Amino acid sequence: MRHRELFVKLGRPPLKEFLAHRLVRPLPGFGLCSVDACHRHRANGSNLCCPPHWVRWKEAQARGVDFEQWCRTEPGTSETTAVSLRGLPVLVTAEVLYALQARTDAEVKSPPILLRGIVQHLREQRVEQFDGVQVRRNTHLAGTAIAMRRTLAAAISTPELEQIKDVWNMAAFGLGQWRRLDFTPLHQEWMRRACKTWVLDEIPRRYGKNIPNRLSEMILCLRFLSQSMVRSREDRGETMAALGRSDIEAFTPYVAHLEHTGEVSSFRRTTVFWFTGRFLREIRDMGLTAPASSSPICPMTSRCAGTACRRSSPRRDRAGPCRGRSSPSSASGCRPWTRSATAARTCATRSRSSSIPDGVPKRDRLLALGLPGDG
Repeated sequence: MRHRELFVKLGRPPLKEFLAHRLVRPLPGFGLCSVDACHRHRANGSNLCCPPHWVRWKEAQARGVDFEQWCRTEPGTSETTAVSLRGLPVLVTAEVLYALQARTDAEVKSPPILLRGIVQHLREQRVEQFDGVQVRRNTHLAGTAIAMRRTLAAAISTPELEQIKDVWNMAAFGLGQWRRLDFTPLHQEWMRRACKTWVLDEIPRRYGKNIPNRLSEMILCLRFLSQSMVRSREDRGETMAALGRSDIEAFTPYVAHLEHTGEVSSFRRTTVFWFTGRFLREIRDMGLTAPASSSPICPMTSRCAGTACRRSSPRRDRAGPCRGRSSPSSASGCRPWTRSATAARTCATRSRSSSIPDGVPKRDRLLALGLPGDG
């Protein structure tokens, strides 16, 4: 017997007397509502839902909806500032709570109406991770979902983990929360690995706010070389050891054809050649094209083993371990770096001037050295 029926049977006594009566005792409930997102109790034993959801179920039943599926996807009853996370997987619940806390710490508003919409999408799509939710684009709901997804990505990302992927989140490197580097246009595995190594070596050499833009320019230019190797080679360019002059001879007409058909501009063609040439030179300087058994730069001595020098590297001490690019291959050991261009010209000028007789006028002396005269 329910309390209301007992209250009527006892003659509707005062509330204090009714509560103190010996027949009044706690009764077991009828259980929670069958809807996963609802926290309310059933009104009686004959209804499987709370009163609001029982009305909704009657309307859905008329449309021929399955009861189990309806219980899993039906949202809870709306309250002013409450958002129900019931019915979501444990991982998704933790991700939503973390993203909400991170937005609050960053002083970003998260309106309950938007959170309810996101949670409803998560519940209906039955995703296992927040990253898998699909929201209609160009809406306030999509903007909030994208921001929460990026917050979660930045929380679990590290530079070491990003290097394994083909699409890098540059926020892990401290280069902007919304920036990405996409290596997927490079079809060859060796080219992707070499480009990733080049990018990692290039990041500390850059400064400013647009570092990812300049780095992505290299990838956008290399994709033409990758496409050319796919078209011109039987192995689609997968064998790095076979890279040679024939690949460049096929690459340059391919880019010229793209310019002729209007797919790239003349300036873009020049930029592609410049970036591609720089990439090939610098990965050779870094030892990325050398066999695994030989030293990247100087196989002559063990003193240089594991050392990689780039043409754009800061100048080292003259007594540094690496020999210059112009050193003969027969050198028995590593030579110091070559002197600067100014010093070299000075030495050449002195050597030539020593062969000119002393009686020659100054103007003729300068002309003989290839320098402008006084006029």
